[in-house]
Amino acid sequence: MPEAERYPFSHPLLLDASSTHVHVGVPSNDGWRSMHRSDTPALVSIFEGFRHCLEEMQATADSIDAILFCEGPGSTLGLRVALTLAKTLLSRSTHSPSILTYNSLHAATLLCDDPNSPILAPYRQGQWYLHEPSGGIRVIEETEALGCAPRSHLLRQRKNWRQFAETGPEVDYDLSRLSGFGVLGAILRPVDSLALFDLRPATFRKWNHEPKLG
Repeated sequence: MPEAERYPFSHPLLLDASSTHVHVGVPSNDGWRSMHRSDTPALVSIFEGFRHCLEEMQATADSIDAILFCEGPGSTLGLRVALTLAKTLLSRSTHSPSILTYNSLHAATLLCDDPNSPILAPYRQGQWYLHEPSGGIRVIEETEALGCAPRSHLLRQRKNWRQFAETGPEVDYDLSRLSGFGVLGAILRPVDSLALFDLRPATFRKWNHEPKLG
């Protein structure tokens, strides 16, 4: 990889709790200096992974100079646990770690046998995320997902979810298969603050107090 494309971080920490496998790792430019992958709940495994990486790197939490955060979509609980850890590390740092985020559906394309295949991932009951070959992501209803399923990869992000009778291959969401920044760099983007991905965020009606007359 050309020198200009190398990342200048000494201890970048990746946090990804979007799927049924929780990943905590420290990527290098062409691999992983440390990687912890677990199928136990994120509430436990993400902190175990964090400790594992620090011990293997012989580093401290304050030495982390970049957070690589998976914004989702995926497991709501897992993503929120990862978000809490990431925000805690940022707030307690004595310096200002860089923040880079990526989308789990974009990461999934790097792990597919056919990167141009559509990818389906669960959203809300009766709705799915569709990652299109163009790179766009949209929410589709169950009926459209049923028609797309046979020619799409399936990204399993929750253990108990509606399954179609016929689907394409399931994405093996194992980030250790990626060659560190050399591959992740294609989907990472710098941000000023952390947030979770949702194309249709919940909306709330503003309460307006109207005094009673009479």
